[in-house]
Amino acid sequence: MLARNFYAIYSKGENEVIRKLSDNKDKPFLFILNHSNWWDGVLIPYLDLTFLKTNGYCLMEKKQIDKNQFFKKIGAIEILRESPFDAIRSLNSCVELLKNRKSILYIFPQGEIKENGFGKNNFRFERGYEYIIKKTGKVILINCLVNYKFIKEQRPEIFLNFFEIQDVDGDFTGDDFIAIEEEKFRTEQKIFEEKFDTNSLKDYREILSGRKSIDKR
Repeated sequence: MLARNFYAIYSKGENEVIRKLSDNKDKPFLFILNHSNWWDGVLIPYLDLTFLKTNGYCLMEKKQIDKNQFFKKIGAIEILRESPFDAIRSLNSCVELLKNRKSILYIFPQGEIKENGFGKNNFRFERGYEYIIKKTGKVILINCLVNYKFIKEQRPEIFLNFFEIQDVDGDFTGDDFIAIEEEKFRTEQKIFEEKFDTNSLKDYREILSGRKSIDKR
């Protein structure tokens, strides 16, 4: 699906992620991605099964899974955000998964699709993944900024920036954790937009080649 609908997928910072996945012996991984597009749900199985080869799970809104049963078949854990009881139950399921050594979970902490963009303050994260970290204990947290852009081709291109890997201990306190994480994504988005505007994205490498534009075909 990605190859048919996108010109290419590019990535940077993935080598460190792959190295960390290979070297890790006893900690679970929590991948945090922004949620700006319906295609994020299709991007996850590509990252998980084909690119990173992690065989993990993804936390996703129940209404999205109900509309697209495909997501449930690829390991999506549903969360009903409108019901606090059901939401906690889903988060606790994630905690149990992560307590299994070297397990993997992908999360979109914005909770719903919100457009990226220079100057937009859409990186507001729900506190669910802070809850997961505190209940799990030690996790390896990987932040990944995702951007979809039309540039010079007929089809859009996807840019993945695995911009931070950090070992996080669940005994942290205070309200600063989420605010700090939000600011990291805002900063990386600003840097991306500036590089995009000046055609300076040479530090990304192509990881999936899609369908060529009509003029190239």
